[in-house]
Amino acid sequence: MSQLLNLLPVGTKKLFKALRDAGVENAAKRRNVPWVTVASDGVIVVNVWRDHIRRRGRSLVANVDSGSWHVETSARKRKLEALVAALASENGGKVRLVVLEDRAPEARSVKAARCDEALWFVQQTGKAKFRLLRGSGDVQGGGRIPPTPSALGKMSPGRREITSQRIERDPRVRAFTLNRARNHCETDGCTDSRDFSNPDVHHITALGDGGSDHTDNTVALCPACHARLHRGTGPVRKRMERSVLAIRRKRMHAVP
Repeated sequence: MSQLLNLLPVGTKKLFKALRDAGVENAAKRRNVPWVTVASDGVIVVNVWRDHIRRRGRSLVANVDSGSWHVETSARKRKLEALVAALASENGGKVRLVVLEDRAPEARSVKAARCDEALWFVQQTGKAKFRLLRGSGDVQGGGRIPPTPSALGKMSPGRREITSQRIERDPRVRAFTLNRARNHCETDGCTDSRDFSNPDVHHITALGDGGSDHTDNTVALCPACHARLHRGTGPVRKRMERSVLAIRRKRMHAVP
């Protein structure tokens, strides 16, 4: 219980003072305090009632199920929407908690508040449901990401050895091709090349299909045009193939 007891608000510290402890520099004494704010270091600060926090093994868990909350005013509805949006944006990240103690449970007025120094891992478990984790089960404590709904994969993927062969390429062919193209994409009217520092060197007849590693069989293409040629839809790929062939024909008929 010591970990949970350490979260109990001490004395009668006011909420705005606890928010300042959490790094919310502009926190001031006022009646309507937001349920979620942002600290000066950019970390989102969330207000949570202490009775929403439970122990789970050596971890602490705070469940936020906004669908079960009774919201009777438009101001509270806006606070709830801001809280849900903030937690959704931090799914897989961490937030800072300000723990609130009840003065009167039926009225939900704050008796005292305390900032928790540890960061809590955010795990979205539904459309407007979240689980906040602190301790050995979160990323900070155990180095493990808790499972999320509809998620799969391996946190520590295995490795296997694969033996393969590659066709040797002459680096002089690449250098000559880029220099000939003045380090620009050779596709007519290409406006994507300015987004990349260097174009790719494409073999017009693929090496795997028996093409030569010769400058007569190469063309400089920006990564966007290169991707269109290999992975574009049918019409896009056909258009790029015609463009590349036109570049080679133009080069062959150029006057020396």
